[in-house]
Amino acid sequence: MKKIIPSFITVLFLLFIFSAEFSVSSLDMQAVGLVVEPEPVVDVAVPIQADYANGKITIGGKGGSAEALVKPHKFEFKDIGKGNLILVNQSYPVEKHFFHPAMSDLEGRVPCSKSSLILAEEAANQLAKMFEDAKSEGVNDLTVVSAYRSYSYQTALFNNKVNTYIKKGKTKSEAKKLAGKVVAAPGTSEHQTGLAVDIFSKELLQRTGGLEEVFDQSDEGKWLIKNSHKYGFILRYPQDKQDLTRIIYEPWHYRYVGKPHAEIMVEKNMCLEEYIEYLKENQRIEYTSSNGETFLIYYLDNASDLNDIEVYAYVGQAVNASSDNTGGLILTVRMDKII
Repeated sequence: MKKIIPSFITVLFLLFIFSAEFSVSSLDMQAVGLVVEPEPVVDVAVPIQADYANGKITIGGKGGSAEALVKPHKFEFKDIGKGNLILVNQSYPVEKHFFHPAMSDLEGRVPCSKSSLILAEEAANQLAKMFEDAKSEGVNDLTVVSAYRSYSYQTALFNNKVNTYIKKGKTKSEAKKLAGKVVAAPGTSEHQTGLAVDIFSKELLQRTGGLEEVFDQSDEGKWLIKNSHKYGFILRYPQDKQDLTRIIYEPWHYRYVGKPHAEIMVEKNMCLEEYIEYLKENQRIEYTSSNGETFLIYYLDNASDLNDIEVYAYVGQAVNASSDNTGGLILTVRMDKII
């Protein structure tokens, strides 16, 4: 049974000043000659301690203390400000030149309605796997309609929609307000993160000529709703969350947040705005996923000034560090075992 309970684990994170995203597994460590050794177990429980003045955060728990730990290997990562859990909306925009550091071409990997579509590499890998599994289950009409969009491209889309409303007799102010519910204003579009993708049915696209809500009644739409979280994707703009997202229902718009976050959000019926608040309120949660993997998730407030991060992993494996774009830092640790 999946569960979320408070827990402690011996993991030491030392943070210095820059923004860095990371994804580390034991195979990654071995590939560069780095192996995390088991640490001695002691009967000391160390709560989370944040020392921002010195750029240091210590997360301890049953099984160890800073003094008892053998010096672990050091890992340095960059760009946590462009991590999987970044929140982008009207309240929390991204800068004009925001660009994910690791992008991958989708052409040749998944069916696309147009050429030159790119997505963040981790998201692209999971998208390809999701499409492959869907096809193996008889759902073979999926296609990607849109992925990464630049700030300038989003500006053109938004202005075109504004002009459409102006031609219908709306004032410029009214037109911008209406357009913002349908097309994200520049800097507020998730597509600029390289983590969002519009998915539709090829056959349905030929009939409708564009993205329509009827997609949720198709076999492809139903399959995505049921299975996308297994690959780290969420339906970003659900019908019942429009008051929170401030975006109309878009059954085609999927956002990569990674594991186990997508599974937790689906289980708790949360949109990304709600999930960020949930993490802020709880600060630390333990979650066992449907496949038996256990994760520890930590939320650190007032971490917007942190830049470089040094990770000291002990019993657990450091999986991901991501800014949430509201001033917080989310640390996700996949555990080999719980002590």
